[in-house]
Amino acid sequence: MEWEWYTDVNTKTLFIHCLLRANWKPGSWKGINYSAGEFITSLPSLAEESGLSIQQVRTSLDKLISTGELTSKSTDSLTGKKLSRNRIITINNWDAYQGDNSQATGNPTAKSTGKQQASNSRYKKYKNNKEIKD
Repeated sequence: MEWEWYTDVNTKTLFIHCLLRANWKPGSWKGINYSAGEFITSLPSLAEESGLSIQQVRTSLDKLISTGELTSKSTDSLTGKKLSRNRIITINNWDAYQGDNSQATGNPTAKSTGKQQASNSRYKKYKNNKEIKD
């Protein structure tokens, strides 16, 4: 909640949308290459998907780029191919937004983190107290 764009509804909406749209692994789309933490889009697509106007998307994108949350490029970094209608949006510090993947992959030996254990403990205490009061 202390993030500088938190109270800017359009910018916050766009950033969350970008986080959700970003690819989790490298690939290509119509001959355009992307890395994990990137996705290929256009201003009209971002506007339609996020519910913002194209101008609101452009303004919010400029804000997020100016403060380093996102990068936008119109050239495929692997091939050097110039994109005519699309752009590649990169979530800077993508890895910082990713949690421990071991549980998501179904690894039965994955251990809970300290935060998860503390949260589970608090929930059990809450549940027990609620049962006593009821």
